[in-house]
Amino acid sequence: MSINYGRLVINPGQTVILQANWDECNEFLEELGDRRSSLIAYDNGLLSIMVPLPEYESAKENLGDFIEVLLEELEMDRYALGSTTFINAETLKGV
Repeated sequence: MSINYGRLVINPGQTVILQANWDECNEFLEELGDRRSSLIAYDNGLLSIMVPLPEYESAKENLGDFIEVLLEELEMDRYALGSTTFINAETLKGV
């Protein structure tokens, strides 16, 4: 799935790196919302946006299914948190 953000179009397998300040990065994350297929990283003024290939998504789902079955067999609890973005305003970093 391609990501469209204004005039910016990012196709699967592509990575785009933009200069952005911390507030612009947070605004971008808010506009994308929680249900996005892109991977976002921010490090001191550089915003990296990557749209994974379908093969990546397939491998991710297969690995998740394997871990779910393994934990079930081991009778261990699991907590699915989905995609999570960790941000640290103090260091101006986020992944």
